Amino acid sequence: MIRDWDHQQSNSTTDDTDDERRTKGINFFSHGNYSLTHQHWIQQAESAGSFDVHDTQGPESGHKLSMHLTAARVRHLQPNKTQEGMLGFVCNYMVFEELWQIVPHLDKPRSAASRVLGQISLPLRTLIPGVKSGVDVTMGDNLTAICTQGSLLHCEARIARVELLDLVCENFGLPKTRRSYTALETLEWTFGQKMVTVNGDTYYATDSRYTAFGNNQRVKRRAIFRMKGRETVRCTLPDGTDDSLPTALCCQAVCFFNIAGLYLLQQRFKVSVPPHLTHDVVDDSMNLMLVRWFSPHPSTFERDELFRPICPGPFRQNHCLWQFAKTERNRKCICNDDGTPNPNFHEHRHMFGDTNRKIMECFEDEKLAYYDVLSPLAIESRVNMTREYSGDTLGHSDTWIETITLI
Repeated sequence: MIRDWDHQQSNSTTDDTDDERRTKGINFFSHGNYSLTHQHWIQQAESAGSFDVHDTQGPESGHKLSMHLTAARVRHLQPNKTQEGMLGFVCNYMVFEELWQIVPHLDKPRSAASRVLGQISLPLRTLIPGVKSGVDVTMGDNLTAICTQGSLLHCEARIARVELLDLVCENFGLPKTRRSYTALETLEWTFGQKMVTVNGDTYYATDSRYTAFGNNQRVKRRAIFRMKGRETVRCTLPDGTDDSLPTALCCQAVCFFNIAGLYLLQQRFKVSVPPHLTHDVVDDSMNLMLVRWFSPHPSTFERDELFRPICPGPFRQNHCLWQFAKTERNRKCICNDDGTPNPNFHEHRHMFGDTNRKIMECFEDEKLAYYDVLSPLAIESRVNMTREYSGDTLGHSDTWIETITLI
């Protein structure tokens, strides 16, 4: 670490960072031209999943912030009185910040009659020449037509409408027939990339419409969930034997959608909302999530107390390892039986990328994609997960690493 010490400094711990002249500050790093050169990168990532936790720059920055915050909110009298006021403010600030996290959970549960419908916003839009804001994506008017069923929903939700219809049919206990599609055609479908749940949690499912904090750039942000329940997954132990381990359920949000008109669906087609979805119904409509499932990485052979697949090797202290789950058969909407692109894929290939290489990489990644439709009420928690790079390139592999504790 590069530093220019002032041996005349007082005993205050803030003297080390307040004066940029003595710390060679350049209004970017508080420790000179080189930042964090003294850190042990690998050990930090292994033990804490973050580079902040062992760094003095973060605590010192927080110290300065708290000093400035308290100094601006108490009366400056005699030193002892001023210090007492500042300590009292910090105490109250910490107490009420903690209460803010706890008090909402103490609220009485809402009854079904008073339940508030979660909001879905940032509608999925298709760009059309001459229309500046684009056109909102709809399900279509004739869901029994082959051309409608085969059309993909959106370039950021590359699922055929017939696939989505089949998933909704499974949730409602309906056969995957033309009569069922005709019944679902009476519903009003609204698709979005942002969802606020009845609990006030906000989730995104977008590749291009999330506004990054601190600037106006539009970036990718897709929520990853751990869902209620677990499944049994076979794995290979280090000694070569096979075993079956209970495993948590994890998925990534593809998009969110609302279906309205459930009363008419029941009156005309005698289709009732199944018991596991009745709590989602508010004012004759419900919010649902289109997700893509994850499965444990094949190299994992241990589970933690929450049944997550523990990453093997030194990263096992704070990480889990996943990959996208795969279906047993290729998706018929984009694949032939032998796994090659079919005519419907070529008709929608512009949705998969802007170069031939990206298009084919996306095709290979999604031809066995395992999609599902789930209720937001089944979300157990948010998951902090990122996709690993492939070797020494900037491309991504099929391996996802989850950091359990972020500091």
